[in-house]
Amino acid sequence: MKTRILSLILGLALAGAVAHAQTSTPPTPPPPPNMPHTPALQASDVAKAVAAILQQFDAKRDQAIADRQALIEKIKAATTDAERQALMTQLRTEMAAHREEMAALGKQIREELRKLRQQRQGGG
Repeated sequence: MKTRILSLILGLALAGAVAHAQTSTPPTPPPPPNMPHTPALQASDVAKAVAAILQQFDAKRDQAIADRQALIEKIKAATTDAERQALMTQLRTEMAAHREEMAALGKQIREELRKLRQQRQGGG
């Protein structure tokens, strides 16, 4: 009887260990580093232009995010409704201008990429 109970406990323990080993998820790899947009040394002029535009896009986006966050903090700290409304209007205006600027940069990036594809396909 003792042997039977002991073997039952041992069997359950082993089954649990096997089930745990099968259901445990593998470790997740670390996220890729935030790599700046840098072209290779042998990259074409168009590729370098695309990389420069992407760096410009990243810098403007980061600055816009910081400006927006500062303005939101000012809105939270505002004491009067008139002050809040003025800051909200400023935020909307700045966001609209930023949106237009990012759209223009996006268009410029697409055009440079189109040139790069044509250069690679046509050989020049």
